[in-house]
Amino acid sequence: MTAPLMIGVAQGKPNGERIGTVCTILPMAYVFLLIAEARATD
Repeated sequence: MTAPLMIGVAQGKPNGERIGTVCTILPMAYVFLLIAEARATD
């Protein structure tokens, strides 16, 4: 019973981490671009 569950978690974890990383990096990159544009227009 626990073996299939462990396999499912092991297979699902990298995808979840990838989504979490994208959701963390994309907003940071977006804010960085906004700040860079604001400084360029000053």
